[in-house]
Amino acid sequence: MVEADLLGLMYIWDISLNAISVVNLVMCIGISVEFHTHIAHAFLESQSNTRTQRAIDSLSEMGSSVFSGTASFPLPFSFFFPFSSLFFSLSFLVL
Repeated sequence: MVEADLLGLMYIWDISLNAISVVNLVMCIGISVEFHTHIAHAFLESQSNTRTQRAIDSLSEMGSSVFSGTASFPLPFSFFFPFSSLFFSLSFLVL
């Protein structure tokens, strides 16, 4: 689903599929898998009895860490956005 969303946004923003955009797509997949794995691991390690309570426990335990990681990840790229380099511009748009 992440890949379909990113490819749709790339079409809307008229970003061609080249080596730079593929690197950014692979990075986005890796980050998405990492964050989903953290939530799933917390769900499996929860000691609650019901699935609903396990979901609540996993989101309360790992949700803030995943959100802060997601929110802070594009910050290093934001400093390069004013430059005219294609790599930095695409990295900021895709991430």
